[in-house]
Amino acid sequence: MKYCKNCGREIPDDASFCIYCMHELNEREQFAFPQFASIPRKRKTVIGICITAALLVVLAVVFILGNHVLHQASLGKSDYFDTVDYLNKKDTAKYWTTDGKPIENTVEQGGWILELKERNDTYITFTLTNYQSNAYREAQIEISCPLDRGLGRFSFEDDGWGNAGTGKIEDLIESHGCIWLDLTITQQNASANWAIAFGNPGSYFYEAGTKRDVRD
Repeated sequence: MKYCKNCGREIPDDASFCIYCMHELNEREQFAFPQFASIPRKRKTVIGICITAALLVVLAVVFILGNHVLHQASLGKSDYFDTVDYLNKKDTAKYWTTDGKPIENTVEQGGWILELKERNDTYITFTLTNYQSNAYREAQIEISCPLDRGLGRFSFEDDGWGNAGTGKIEDLIESHGCIWLDLTITQQNASANWAIAFGNPGSYFYEAGTKRDVRD
């Protein structure tokens, strides 16, 4: 037999509560809820940094691609500026234009640019380019020919458009500060949209950027 801890009366050994005062003799076990593991604060910080970095990379790629698309879309509107930039990076003292117009005006408005590569009393080497306005089209020939008292005669087989012809060049740099050049097409490509001699009845060339209204 055992006794109730609450009222002191005698109760059966197997009793779980007192039949007199109803006091529970055995304490109920408290239910233990499982403890879920929490994510450490340091790990949360690392994950946040990784997500932020990934977003920044995506934004950078979108920005670069957007600028590239805009650049490609603008090329058709300003091709001649690319040509001007290329020419200006070189030694402009080597460039001669019709009546000494600036390179920018020649490329934008159309006309010829003569690049003088080599010159002496008996020989001359040059490249002649004829630009359509805004550099939409260009024809070009590279010439090396002997000079006889400053006058040279030459021929060309292809100006980039399938046209062939002849020409004359006169070195008047010492006497008049200019070069005289004349072209004649002897074999024209009927399907060509441009030619080295379009609009050229014979031209005087002065150093680019030294525009002259009156020929010496």
